[in-house]
Amino acid sequence: MVTPLRIAVQTDWKREASECSLGGFERRESCKLPGYAVEILDFVTKYIKMPYIIVPVSKGVGAGQLIDRKNMIWDGVLGGIQNGRYDTAASPYMLNSDRYATFDFATPFTSTQLMFVIGPSPPDFFAGSIRLFTVFEPTLTTLIIGTLLALICGVFINQAFVTERESLQIRENAPEIVKDDQCILGEKLRQHKESTQRSATGRTLLLLLNFTLLFFTGLYESCLLTFLLVPTSDVHLTEAQILDLVYEKKLTFVISEDEYYK
Repeated sequence: MVTPLRIAVQTDWKREASECSLGGFERRESCKLPGYAVEILDFVTKYIKMPYIIVPVSKGVGAGQLIDRKNMIWDGVLGGIQNGRYDTAASPYMLNSDRYATFDFATPFTSTQLMFVIGPSPPDFFAGSIRLFTVFEPTLTTLIIGTLLALICGVFINQAFVTERESLQIRENAPEIVKDDQCILGEKLRQHKESTQRSATGRTLLLLLNFTLLFFTGLYESCLLTFLLVPTSDVHLTEAQILDLVYEKKLTFVISEDEYYK
């Protein structure tokens, strides 16, 4: 049996762990912002299938200072980790030589610049494909798709018509001796029909390939490139507005630079 990981949670550090994170690190309707540190820990522990226990830290307890350099003794949360009360803390720590000499760091870093907000459920392949086409101009997209479908139908109708017409010409132009011999005539008609169908199928595939290439080229040149080059107006959203959009599934992945420091 795997021993649960004891995670110290200090809710005074509101950016890392909010008050509602004591009830669980995962985001939920009653706790839209547990804190970026506890959300990362929740993701990592679930990924490695490691159970954990939330251990609340009394308010006012600091992150931890070195109180005895000779014996490398720490107080606060770091002291609790050093004494075995906790296994880790729900807060990232800046890496320095003193801490490095005493503790192990999972991911050393020097600053936090980005906040990641993940939607309640990741989009499936179909939804992602539809979202990709939203950058294209709808009228042009509909026109090209409609033309492509009409072309496909027209090619197959024409293939059937040409095959039947050539079969009738063979019957009319065949010698009398062949007309009397139904077996030979049937075999010739079958071979000619198969040859015509193979030829028509090859032409159809080549035509569809060329048109598909033109289809995507037209979309990217006239729509996507314009979409990327035209400057968009800045939309300023508060943190609460962003979270509401995430829970309404209008946004799936949000990157907000230095949002916690504004």
